[in-house]
Amino acid sequence: MGHKRLYLVTHAFPYLNSETFLESELPWLVNRFKVVVVPSVVSGEPRDMPEGVEVDHRLAERFSRPGRKLKATFRPSTWQAVLRDAGRHHFRLSGVRRSVSFMADAWAAADWHQTLSSESAIYYSYWLNGKTWGLINAVREHANQYVVARTHRFDLYDDWFDPPFWPLRQQTLADIDALFVISQDGLRWLQHRYETHSAIGVSRLGVCDPQLQSCRSTDGVLRICSVSSLLPQKRVACLAELLVRYCADFPDRQVAWQHFGDGPLRGEVESVLRTAKADNLSASMPGVVSNPEVLAWYRDNPVDLFVNVSDSEGIPVSIMEAQSCGIPAMATNVGGVSEIVNDENGFLIEEQLDYSVMKAILHRVAGGESPSPETIRAGFLRQYHADHNYAEFAGFLDQVSNGQCPAWSEASNGQSDAT
Repeated sequence: MGHKRLYLVTHAFPYLNSETFLESELPWLVNRFKVVVVPSVVSGEPRDMPEGVEVDHRLAERFSRPGRKLKATFRPSTWQAVLRDAGRHHFRLSGVRRSVSFMADAWAAADWHQTLSSESAIYYSYWLNGKTWGLINAVREHANQYVVARTHRFDLYDDWFDPPFWPLRQQTLADIDALFVISQDGLRWLQHRYETHSAIGVSRLGVCDPQLQSCRSTDGVLRICSVSSLLPQKRVACLAELLVRYCADFPDRQVAWQHFGDGPLRGEVESVLRTAKADNLSASMPGVVSNPEVLAWYRDNPVDLFVNVSDSEGIPVSIMEAQSCGIPAMATNVGGVSEIVNDENGFLIEEQLDYSVMKAILHRVAGGESPSPETIRAGFLRQYHADHNYAEFAGFLDQVSNGQCPAWSEASNGQSDAT
């Protein structure tokens, strides 16, 4: 185990079903650092952690204090932040509220930092948010402490919000010691909208190689799988409508759909299925299941196509998992999805869902026209294998903890695209 201390600041991991993809990354951090996981939300029982990993609940205690956002409205620094971003939110109430919430989170993180020693440490925020900004300011007086962050989707693409901005984004980018963007598309987004520097680059997520290959259907049934929360941007109800329409158009073709995941729009999806007049469609929605359970399902059941029709993504870990088992994917060309789905491993479709295009793809897959499992797995091993990506990432963190800029590899495309 490494001797340097790393504080991994999360939303709720290891609690709830939050940030499950950290389970693949954490062992690589443990190899180099003494890891302390710091969630801001604590609920229920935590997941099992690797030996030696500590969990610090003191940030969550600060996040649960009543009236913390109200108190933030009376701090001068909050209104300084509001004024600095005035050109982006134009004092719209929703924008001001977002700034207040951001600063409340920043103050909670800074207050938590005061409970720690001044020893050498690296603070790794899994999301680029208010907590990141609070830690950046908290370590200013400590030359041997560094703040880094990952950025994914909602914490990156600010046009997802109305008004479209993240508070103090330019200041955060300027002052952070290193920022790891999970896609080349995300890096280009930042470079287009902000001034960036050489310690901002691409470091991809990854999943462990399950060393299994899912089989395809041989009985004439078209078997489709999807994995996501049931949230508006995931458009799972749109997928349900597509499958219902396809089955109605081709009543002689049997289709089986398995969806893993749950959320507030479950009733909407179930309503689509309940009112459908398509006896040849069978659908199963078992809710939230663990990653090992999803992989076990891929192992034990034929899967012909993985589908993701989101209108907003970073790079979905669910697609990585499907590809690790040799399953072709059909996915919308949003965010960094084009970096993981292409003609060699699946079918990239436009964000504006075109039924005729999707129908043609389902026809092709049902007829056996899809990339081979071997080709799909080869692409996964080349680009999204956890053993490579997280070993490299842990090395980047080690460099930062020694006061160095990450030595972006050619594969990461970080240095060549950072300004």
